[in-house]
Amino acid sequence: MTNDCQYLLDYLDCEYELFEDINDGAFIVEAYERMSKQGKQDGFIPLIIVVSNVLAEVIENVLEEIEDGPSPDGIHYFRQEVIKDAMQIDVPQLLEQRWNDSIADEDEFDDEHSNLYGDFIPAVAEHELYSYLNGTVPYPEIIIACIPITAAWELAAWVPMGGFNDCPLPEEQVAVFKYWYDHYGAVPAIVSHNTWELKLTRPPADNHVAELLAREHFAFCSDRVYQAEESTATIRSLASHLKHSTTWYFWWD
Repeated sequence: MTNDCQYLLDYLDCEYELFEDINDGAFIVEAYERMSKQGKQDGFIPLIIVVSNVLAEVIENVLEEIEDGPSPDGIHYFRQEVIKDAMQIDVPQLLEQRWNDSIADEDEFDDEHSNLYGDFIPAVAEHELYSYLNGTVPYPEIIIACIPITAAWELAAWVPMGGFNDCPLPEEQVAVFKYWYDHYGAVPAIVSHNTWELKLTRPPADNHVAELLAREHFAFCSDRVYQAEESTATIRSLASHLKHSTTWYFWWD
């Protein structure tokens, strides 16, 4: 176990399973699914965490800002304050503001982004988790933490990786995740220093709803379009992929 991994485990202070140098990604997914079922009985939510020195540094920086220091009580108070602040956020208003901010910067991009909405395209729904993979194999250290909560959107308060570049603040992530949980049954499943991946049970089934959702995804994480592959480089092409998909991926540069 690396020092970074030990640091994250000490910070989380909960039950976990650690996977080191695993070659078969299916092993991670099977463990996550098993722990998801167990968590419904035992009162926890599993979260796949990709260990890195950057994530450890992000958490360390957060702890330095805690008024009472990185004690268990201080960390608990920090998490509760993030959740409290999240509950005061008007999510549609937040996403509308982020949308406006993102399209205001559109001129900085080249002509391929000039038609932001684009057209709907034939697309295959996505159902697999993959951001725990480094190429075709899992990252060297993967934690599946048993976070002792019952509200899945609170996971962003436990791993507060936001607030850099265009990445939303932890309290904004909590608020948006709750909003998407209420509308789509979306649950955070994987986090790294710059990604979130969510699983959901009620994906959009028609173009109109999928387009509204793609607009929200873009507002939350404009790189879903601006730095996407050609097949998802517009709002409607992204919407085409979101229809019926039960996994969502967000990445901030």
